[in-house]
Amino acid sequence: MLALTLRFLLLIGLVLSFTAGAVTLEDDSRAWLERHPEWRVGVVMGAPYAEYDQRQRRLSGFHVQLMEHLADDLGVRLQWRRFADEDALEKAAREGLIDVAPGLRQTPAGLRLWRYSDPFLRIPRLLVGDRGGPRAIDLEYLRPRELVAAVGPGPITEFLASNYPNITVLTATSQADALRQVLEAKASYAVIDEPVFGRLSQQVEYDSLAVVGDLGNPQLLRIASRRDSPELAAVLEAAIRQFPAREFSQLQEQWLKTRSIDLGREVSYWRSLSLLLGVLLLACLLMLAWQ
Repeated sequence: MLALTLRFLLLIGLVLSFTAGAVTLEDDSRAWLERHPEWRVGVVMGAPYAEYDQRQRRLSGFHVQLMEHLADDLGVRLQWRRFADEDALEKAAREGLIDVAPGLRQTPAGLRLWRYSDPFLRIPRLLVGDRGGPRAIDLEYLRPRELVAAVGPGPITEFLASNYPNITVLTATSQADALRQVLEAKASYAVIDEPVFGRLSQQVEYDSLAVVGDLGNPQLLRIASRRDSPELAAVLEAAIRQFPAREFSQLQEQWLKTRSIDLGREVSYWRSLSLLLGVLLLACLLMLAWQ
């Protein structure tokens, strides 16, 4: 009976150790966390980072699941606030309506409003063009008549203007709009985030487009927290550092892997070419053997 009781207590202790805070925190941070068990989280809507499922009436996406994992590890509750763009989110932050915002870029203006975590995600920016055109593009050698569509005005158009004065940039309202400008021959190329193109390229509408280069200016995404709460920033930083690598990889696999960025098509192409070469080689060997 005593042995059974000890085993039961040990099991309870193990369960509590996993449920009552999987993140190791300093005493001050743990005490602060116990006083702040609910966080208001602002998220900019847009696939694959944050989407609202009308059928299930819940949020999903990479940023959403990342924050839910962190909340489970820290033992806190989340109140979600949805925003159409970063301007609306920052306005709410200035009014004190949100505490945390995942997936933001660090900017000089943002540093006056937020405390940023270390980067947790690196998002390549791709150059996309017509599948029948050149397959490797160097931006330095583009001519002004070869227009490049990019979301702007903003960081991408500013980067292009300062680093590639030879390029003529067409501003787009969204990344899908930038791709449509290429489809309609208004632009030669479009600058697109890798995960976004990975999703859009699944659609037949974009089947004629392919990746032709990399902008060389990836997005570094961070979790932002309210400027007046250094304790919140410290707790978030500790939680991010201790986030299990396996679970993070699973989130990336689920939401950000660009399976369709020419991968399936290229594999099919090379498989067909290999089969053709194999058949030709076999035919040559048979002819040599016959002779």
